[in-house]
Amino acid sequence: MQSHIEILGDHRSGGFPNVRVLLRDALIATESPPPPSFAEVVRTSMLIDRFISFWTYPGGAYEIDDDDGGLFVTPLHGAEVGADVAAALIRSGQFVGV
Repeated sequence: MQSHIEILGDHRSGGFPNVRVLLRDALIATESPPPPSFAEVVRTSMLIDRFISFWTYPGGAYEIDDDDGGLFVTPLHGAEVGADVAAALIRSGQFVGV
């Protein structure tokens, strides 16, 4: 399984595509509460301007990690999550694969 997908660009600028919404709609995903082992990390991260969200969809689950340094999508479980996320981003026409 791929470790993570890094989304390059100024992801906090006004014109940057909303990756959460894009993936939610493309994958028919729903936001999930953090796993118990992540609850403290999520609470603490908001204090340092880092936002972590957890998502499930029919093919598995992934985490979106948004901090000042970058935007990352990490597959949590499901064999094709990384490929599904990459394909959804590319199909949107707002991102290219590298």
